[in-house]
Amino acid sequence: MALEEQIREILCKYAERITTLEQEYRRKIQEMQETEQETEWETRIRDEKEDVEMKICDETRNRLEPLLDEVVFEPFDSCTPWSGMGFRHSYIVYKVGVKKTNDVRKVIVFFAEFHEADYGDYKFELERVWSEEQVVVNENTPFTQMLVENIPWLYIRDIWRPNIEKMIADLAIAEYDGRLDEGINEMKKRLEAGLWIYDYCHVYRALEETIKSFKLEE
Repeated sequence: MALEEQIREILCKYAERITTLEQEYRRKIQEMQETEQETEWETRIRDEKEDVEMKICDETRNRLEPLLDEVVFEPFDSCTPWSGMGFRHSYIVYKVGVKKTNDVRKVIVFFAEFHEADYGDYKFELERVWSEEQVVVNENTPFTQMLVENIPWLYIRDIWRPNIEKMIADLAIAEYDGRLDEGINEMKKRLEAGLWIYDYCHVYRALEETIKSFKLEE
């Protein structure tokens, strides 16, 4: 079975267990509302549910560990496109984990998207699993790593983010290969050609700041 399919199988089971847990929690709440007089019962039941949810997450991570070099399994992004009186539909993207490749400069990162539907009933379902090849930015690429930290990502719009991430990936590869000066010059040229875009201006300033920090001024 392909790795992506193995991950999908594990995450489908995770989604089923989360759905069952939430449905049982709501049933208990309804029963307690009808019969229980104690004021602390709802907090107690919620705490019990959260404990079970953490256990399910831990067990899912344990099942993923033999398949991946690094298990993350944390929410990465989310949106709620539809919500109203008595219903809500949300999509949550998880970063599942990382698999190394034969190229030490690159890794495969796995993501999963879940659909959370709440319309009187509750369902948490796996929509899709996919992978992306990413360039590693770590202690082996200190210049690129500092540049990433210096960029004010809050001001980088989604439409320009892929272009900037591609420049950073190319720079990281150049740094890995011992061609840092060449990589910096190429990135500067690409940024200078687009300085009419304020997102590029932010990155250009971050690049200059990083060059100064590394004392690489020409």
